[in-house]
Amino acid sequence: MLSDRPYSVVYAPLVSAQIEQALRCWAVHRDKAPVLLAREIDRALELIASAPELGQRASTGRFGRLHRMLLPKS
Repeated sequence: MLSDRPYSVVYAPLVSAQIEQALRCWAVHRDKAPVLLAREIDRALELIASAPELGQRASTGRFGRLHRMLLPKS
């Protein structure tokens, strides 16, 4: 269920650096759709903020319970 009031999505500085690196790499190597990955990440973050329970549930020893969301076009 989508929330009327979105949550804040917070992630570690390492994640931010990894996203930036992926976006730079994508822009260089995907000349036919250079902004596709950025759009998909933005949309995923919007969905997570509105409905954090979306995505596939997963458990890890390091992070505990989490939800994974695949980016379908990238």
